[in-house]
Amino acid sequence: MLKCYFDVDMGNGIDAIMTTNDNPKYNYVSRDSNGNGVVGFVDEISGEEPFPAGAMSLALGGSFLGSHDNRGKISIDETYEFSDYGYIPDWDWMDSYMKSLPYSDRI
Repeated sequence: MLKCYFDVDMGNGIDAIMTTNDNPKYNYVSRDSNGNGVVGFVDEISGEEPFPAGAMSLALGGSFLGSHDNRGKISIDETYEFSDYGYIPDWDWMDSYMKSLPYSDRI
């Protein structure tokens, strides 16, 4: 459950087909056949506020989002330090995954 670890907010729901890229200014985060992430660069959209720099965003949906429980184990934290439900993030898995990403040396 991502909401256990992060403040989750709905995005603006901008449809990629409604965007232009004549003078691209912003990353467009979505999902495509290669996965989730920046799938293009789009022009500024009048009336839409971009997410602040440094915000982590992800595309809604996808067949794996939130369904993978990392080698079938769920750790429980009786002190509830990390979430109201007592779940503990799998820090080793997250560290390994982040290091496996392209350009991870720049993170």
